[in-house]
Amino acid sequence: MACLELEGLTKVFPGGIVAVRDLCLSVAEGEFLVLLGPSGCGKTTTLRLVAGLERPTSGGVRLAGRDALRLRPNQRDVAMVFARGALYPHWSVYQNLACGARLRQRSGWWRLLAGAAGNADGSDDVDTQVRAVAKQLGLTELLKRRPGELSDGQRQRVALGRAMVRRPSVYLMDEPLTGLDAPLRQELRSELREWHKTTGATVLYVTHDQTEALLLGDRIAVMNHGEVQQIGSAGEIYERPRNRFVAGFIGSPPMNFWEGELSRDSGDHWTFSRGDWRLRLAGLTVLRATAEPQAPHTRAVMAVRPEHLSPCDGCGSLEGSVKEAGVADELLRIDGVVRRTESAGDLKLVYLEPPAAGADAAPGSASQTINETLLVRWHGAEVPSIGELIHVTAKKSDLHFFDAVSGLNLALPENG
Repeated sequence: MACLELEGLTKVFPGGIVAVRDLCLSVAEGEFLVLLGPSGCGKTTTLRLVAGLERPTSGGVRLAGRDALRLRPNQRDVAMVFARGALYPHWSVYQNLACGARLRQRSGWWRLLAGAAGNADGSDDVDTQVRAVAKQLGLTELLKRRPGELSDGQRQRVALGRAMVRRPSVYLMDEPLTGLDAPLRQELRSELREWHKTTGATVLYVTHDQTEALLLGDRIAVMNHGEVQQIGSAGEIYERPRNRFVAGFIGSPPMNFWEGELSRDSGDHWTFSRGDWRLRLAGLTVLRATAEPQAPHTRAVMAVRPEHLSPCDGCGSLEGSVKEAGVADELLRIDGVVRRTESAGDLKLVYLEPPAAGADAAPGSASQTINETLLVRWHGAEVPSIGELIHVTAKKSDLHFFDAVSGLNLALPENG
């Protein structure tokens, strides 16, 4: 059952600025769904529309089957966690943790203030919840402190805890780990995963950090320019990106792209060409919307992830970028000169450029006609030296092809 449904949601701000465009999204009960995208793509606006902090220009929001647009924000049974905590500075940690639940339990701010005192006797359910959440988030020793006496990480834990104590139908989290140092982000990510696993909460989580999205989300909705580009599991989005934007946004380091031309040979056999370089492909199903079967060719972009490029030992005998027979049938060979390297622990990056004229590169190899810098996630024990001519290979099965105009993945079905 869908706990949250967005139906054609659109938000246009004054001046004709379209923040969200015709957004359709469904979050199942107990699902952790992540909205992922660059800054300004409409993620936070979407959360604010769900929470009732913004009114949509058109479209609908349904919470547990009810029309949320008919409800005031305090009637929607959602809890929002902001990027900067938004704590009450004059209240203790205990009072901040308890305030949302007390508001639902009591009417009137004077009763809220009386019931949220830090010396509660443990006789009610809210107090039990506060202390349980404080223990889970490591806040037990801080309950009497005020936000000004806490670190950034501690304040963000309090903000998360306040939402957790409330136990709403839907949690809305707007980049709650932003601004925290790397070890603390990792620690809180682990705590969020464990909390979701044990509670089965329904969460709509916003982030621009793909690592957070891939680690936390049951599903990920990738957004750009106010529109959802693709929805799927982490594996689906990484392995089968629907378009060039998703392919380039997901993955670190980012994909390599080269523009060229796809032409049909026969049946499902195609050739990708760029200048005088040719790569024959079998089993590539091109979208009818972008390349009709009778069309002689289509402008296309070939892409490969840096981690799918491997050092090629013993490649010197190859007479081209792809050997005609044997195991090398499935390999694309690229030659390049090392221009720069980066190393951070086990992450080793090598930047390649085409060899100079007359260098010992394979005739017809990709490096002679593809001029962009190639980024390789190096798998070898030692990083090659600057200026060294090296050979790398990629499996044809690891290559992606996108229409140069629409950006759609040419190897996916039209509704993929």
